[in-house]
Amino acid sequence: MTALRLRDRLDDRRRQVNDDAPLLEGRWVLEQPARQNGHTELAGGDLLVDDGAPRLRLGTVDSGFRRPRMPDDDRSDYQLALDAIAAIKNRTDLTTGRWPSPLLPAELGRQCEPNRLDALLDEVFERGHLDAIAIRPRLSMRYETELLPVDRARRLDTGFQRHLAAHSECWAARTLSGVVPKTVLARISDDDADIYEHRVYARLLDHLERYLQGRIGKLSSIAARYQEGLEFNNSEDVDWQLRRDICAVWGEAVSAGEAGELLKQNREQLDHLACLLKRIRALKGRRIKGFNGSSLYQAIPRGAQIGLSLVPTNLLQHDAHYRQLRRLWDAWLAATAAERERPVQVLARRRADEDRYERYIGLLLLRVLRALDFQVSWSGEASARAACDRWGDAASLENCDHTWIIGMDGHRLVLVPSAAPVDANAAAEWTTRTLDEGREIRVPSLLHAPERTDSPSPPEHLVAGHPALQLYPLDLYAQEKAHALVAAWLWQRRLAGYGEVFPQLPTPVADAWPEIAPAPRDGHALCRPVSDADWQRLSEVLEQHARPQLRDRIANRKTQLDRLAQCPESDCSRRASTFEPQPSGFFAQCDCGCRWELRDSHFRLARIDRELQGFVTLGHRWLYVPVISD
Repeated sequence: MTALRLRDRLDDRRRQVNDDAPLLEGRWVLEQPARQNGHTELAGGDLLVDDGAPRLRLGTVDSGFRRPRMPDDDRSDYQLALDAIAAIKNRTDLTTGRWPSPLLPAELGRQCEPNRLDALLDEVFERGHLDAIAIRPRLSMRYETELLPVDRARRLDTGFQRHLAAHSECWAARTLSGVVPKTVLARISDDDADIYEHRVYARLLDHLERYLQGRIGKLSSIAARYQEGLEFNNSEDVDWQLRRDICAVWGEAVSAGEAGELLKQNREQLDHLACLLKRIRALKGRRIKGFNGSSLYQAIPRGAQIGLSLVPTNLLQHDAHYRQLRRLWDAWLAATAAERERPVQVLARRRADEDRYERYIGLLLLRVLRALDFQVSWSGEASARAACDRWGDAASLENCDHTWIIGMDGHRLVLVPSAAPVDANAAAEWTTRTLDEGREIRVPSLLHAPERTDSPSPPEHLVAGHPALQLYPLDLYAQEKAHALVAAWLWQRRLAGYGEVFPQLPTPVADAWPEIAPAPRDGHALCRPVSDADWQRLSEVLEQHARPQLRDRIANRKTQLDRLAQCPESDCSRRASTFEPQPSGFFAQCDCGCRWELRDSHFRLARIDRELQGFVTLGHRWLYVPVISD
């Protein structure tokens, strides 16, 4: 049997399935059908994701996945991001133009509303059921046998006579009528808290504590996002145009007034949940009255576990306090059902997560193309054409092999989305790759990635070896990052061939060539926009003395210069007030404050009216892009 082969989505590398090294989730796709862990049939081209099982079995071959270690705060953010892309996907239809905001939707903010378990906890605490169990539990009587002096023995063991006859050291004296005992085997009684119902109580407190910690973490993350949005709306360090753009995108998801109200509700619920958590923890130390100063929780061994399905004992069914344990247990089971999914369910859910994130990246790209003045027309469910009249750009957009591909002039920008969680070690392997001699750039985009203090700007992700770009709905800059990335790649295409030198021109064409300084030493080039009169004269000469191919090449360079002389700012339609060629490119500036230049094989876009320059303050209006000649 031929070994199963996998293909790496980042660099098209192939490998066979084996047990040599664990697989990085989200990187590999199957090249042929297989059955995963005996429960799900996968087709060729399907993405390999983890089903939570200890091992990965594909057909008859064993392998495994690398499991990241995520802190609790990161886990809360990651789960919230998954919930957000699920809510966004429900409102999205890429082919019909239903492109909602890619930021945290308002319905996620309403998760602060109490659920069944929250309401039941309030009821149980209000009526004092858990406090009653903690203070006055139903204790069992435990009898133990112990050797005691006669004067201390209250109840004799049934076998005390046999023991006394066999142990002369327990005699005080021996008489004609018998033995006078010194010590006897007696039974002593003691209260025993370690019964089944109290094991349910102790483990329930553990489960409720973990549940409340997770819920507090999730609501804290939601509150932090709304707080960030409200503060950003009033930020003075950010350029007003960037603040306007991001607030417009955020406003599609939630208005400022609604965000303020949701933030207030979240904080109120957080305070309430924190109070519940404090009471749960207090119960663990609450002392039993008249029970050696110990607490009921501490009296139960930590290793004493119980099954998920409770035994219907008399106490759990009929006691007014203890039957609340069963109600709370059932509510906790329902609230945390996703944590106990079977492998087949885990696989289905994680495949759905990958599909949703893939759609989310498509949504970002379509919104970015619209912001860049592209008109998008779909020719099918997975391919579209995009055209921008302002720049003369004609591009294609395709969803293929779990990636999104933007193509133009034989070049491709490929975004490789992955919703799998990663830690620092795994994130280091998600880096930009270039294929086809640099004509294809593959940029990984992750739903979750460890926080970095030295995060590069989006255009830097176009350079091979740079880390993955995190695009997720909890980030106010999510669309702006995608915008800057695509815009930087488009500028690479628009600048390709600038300053092309025509070494051998017909003499009449050379004589009619516009005077441009500095002129190339070994020929002629168009390095600045040509006046209408100069172009009219040159066109007439080209028509008479140049071949059609040469005429088209020169006309393309003239058109390129006309477009480069336009202000890149979408709100401005003016031509550059200054456009000066330089030995390694050009320098241009507009009266609106926009400045753009090509120097030393790098394109720079910035604003002259901002002291602080950078992506955080200017967004896509600040670019630093390497330009590679074709």
